[in-house]
Amino acid sequence: MAKALVNSVAEGHRLHLKALARQERGSDYQRQDYLSPVWQRSLLRRRDGQHGEDAIVTIEEESSGQQTIDVDAKRPQQRESPTSTASSTSLIDFDTSVVSSLEVCIQWRARIIEWKYQVVDRFDISREIVSISTFYLDQYLSMYYVADIEVGRIRRHACNSIRDLPILFKANTFDFDSIPLPQLFQLVGITSLYLAIKIHSPMKVSMSAITRNGNDHITVMHIEEMELSIMKSLRWHLSPPTAVSFVKNIFPLILNFDIPCPGGGHSVRDSLADARAVQSFEFAIYLTELSVCAYQFVPIRPSSTAIAAILYSMEIIGHSDEAKGAFQSLLHDKSLVIVVDASEVKTAGKLLRELYLLSIPDKHDVCPDGQ
Repeated sequence: MAKALVNSVAEGHRLHLKALARQERGSDYQRQDYLSPVWQRSLLRRRDGQHGEDAIVTIEEESSGQQTIDVDAKRPQQRESPTSTASSTSLIDFDTSVVSSLEVCIQWRARIIEWKYQVVDRFDISREIVSISTFYLDQYLSMYYVADIEVGRIRRHACNSIRDLPILFKANTFDFDSIPLPQLFQLVGITSLYLAIKIHSPMKVSMSAITRNGNDHITVMHIEEMELSIMKSLRWHLSPPTAVSFVKNIFPLILNFDIPCPGGGHSVRDSLADARAVQSFEFAIYLTELSVCAYQFVPIRPSSTAIAAILYSMEIIGHSDEAKGAFQSLLHDKSLVIVVDASEVKTAGKLLRELYLLSIPDKHDVCPDGQ
């Protein structure tokens, strides 16, 4: 009976991994490098009417070092971007103020995500909610061009928290389409978190508790309107695969965790290295949480981030060749339909290493517990 239960649990994780991998490849869950000059040029072209309404999103590499974005399916009408067919010599030149605006937007995004983590921790809500809500934020904001920003005024703004972001709206103003991307950050950030909690968390937070973070200028009515706008824009695809979900389903298949028997008692199976397995799992989860804050991970697939986090975790914590072999076998298991992009995993791993070392600037490649 114990063996049957173990097999059943393992099969459940495998089924979840298959579902996540298929979902990740779907056009509605593709993630765009929307604050790159390349993507913003495409939005500008569409805004200026240089391409038709039925254009398919295909943004090719336009400069050395730029990661290619290739989405082979149509977006909803309000989220489409035109096909980029112009040569590099015909590209619209971005002045330094627009480039600076993109940099400011990246900083704002990080501040909002930090605030989201504070909220979920305060209400004892799963931190994966932040990953889900940030997917909503990124997808929604990927349709906005960010040119019309007074960079000098923004740079003079301290922006130490979400409450410091510029005031967005006056009461009863819902003309979202006319508002540049940076000015939408506060409202979209607050609403996306509220929406993710409402859909995915058993612990609920009232809308009034959320609106208290909006400088008293964001009302329940604003959130309700933005909530509907986000859902329509995402075409109701509100259950994105996350790097956390990949880690949670991969780890039990490569490192044995104690699974309590029904009604208590001894575990169904022994752990390969109980304390080390748990520590490695928690460290991998921590790395994926760090990745949500860094804009560079937006175009990287969640599975690649998860694989890189697990590899780095196994390197830092230290695991047997048996565990490492089990992980490699899992990645090459064609029945799981996980597409492993070695180059993308390598990029994600490098970024995760940099993020982790930045979080502990006085240490270098040490175990999370300092050992």
